[in-house]
Amino acid sequence: MSIKLLAKGLTSNSLSKKEIFSVCIFAILLLALFDLRVLSSHTWNPHAFILERPKDIPATQTWGVGYDGQFTYSLATNPWGSVEGLDQPAFRYQRILFPLLTRILSLNNSLLVPWIMVLINLAATALVCGALAYLLKQRGASPWLSVTVIFSLGYLLTVRMDLNEPLALGLALLGWVLYEKDKLTLAIILFALSGLTKEVGLLFPLSLSLWEALNKNGRRSLALGLGSVAPYIIWYGILFNWFDVSQLQADQSRPILIPFWGIKYLKNPYSQLVVGLWVLIPALIAGLLSALDLWGEKNTRPGRDALLVLSHIGLIAVLPWPTWEDPIAILRMGIGLQITILVWLAGARPRLIPYAVALWIPSALLLLFIPNIL
Repeated sequence: MSIKLLAKGLTSNSLSKKEIFSVCIFAILLLALFDLRVLSSHTWNPHAFILERPKDIPATQTWGVGYDGQFTYSLATNPWGSVEGLDQPAFRYQRILFPLLTRILSLNNSLLVPWIMVLINLAATALVCGALAYLLKQRGASPWLSVTVIFSLGYLLTVRMDLNEPLALGLALLGWVLYEKDKLTLAIILFALSGLTKEVGLLFPLSLSLWEALNKNGRRSLALGLGSVAPYIIWYGILFNWFDVSQLQADQSRPILIPFWGIKYLKNPYSQLVVGLWVLIPALIAGLLSALDLWGEKNTRPGRDALLVLSHIGLIAVLPWPTWEDPIAILRMGIGLQITILVWLAGARPRLIPYAVALWIPSALLLLFIPNIL
């Protein structure tokens, strides 16, 4: 099948709301099978998703020490107690919504916490898939394209490791949908909740706020930007007074001024290849094309979508060096980029969609080569 015919098939606008629902059910069922596979190979222990720090390694060891899901678990089991087990308490408490929601839904039963974390990420994936499917359909593309994000390497790793991205992105995308439906108050609430799940969620309302400002909608821009960010700023101020934020933490949060220069901190050549193929190459190509679209379509929806793409590229380009040291962290940041690229392509350059799909779908195969991941 030619690229032209494939593009036509992928951009059909004849799908109904029932088919959007079908896409979500399909994604959730496959992810549930993925979770069951992990559980069955780890004696049906939900702690397999948390990747906690082994108790028999020295406190000074910085490798092989688990991953970020362990901090969500620690906060969910004891949200207002000891900070033992948190590497950077102020930083981890910034992302409070996922552990707090887990705590509430587990009914204060610590035995249920790891199970609830898995279930929340499944439910959040339904939000991601459904909202993305809607945005794609509104731009004349097939809702089934949302599956390319759900079954990419970066997204599957966030589900596998009980991370914050599914919930943060699900809330942000639902906020984007409500923004397009002109339900601004509800959109702002969801954007704010997304930012309290993970800061990357705030990139969506800030980009939309900038677009409104460029189009001289000052009141709408201010409401969107300030309303979405204010809860995060207030919460950060509380944490700043609660915890001692060290100079080291401040230095580690400092952005890199030379775009994408952080890749030099990826020492492993395989990590450089993975990040380069599935994050940097799409960022560079999409950055150039979306910049051209923004220049020519400042007052239209394609221009707004292009600005969202450029915002995500800009964030990745200046990420601090500790983030670049972790290839999984870069892949996680790349999920938002994937989402915005797909939405932008659907409305502005639909003929390029098959190339994006062909690039991202094979990334999931790498899971087969990561020890103990399945």
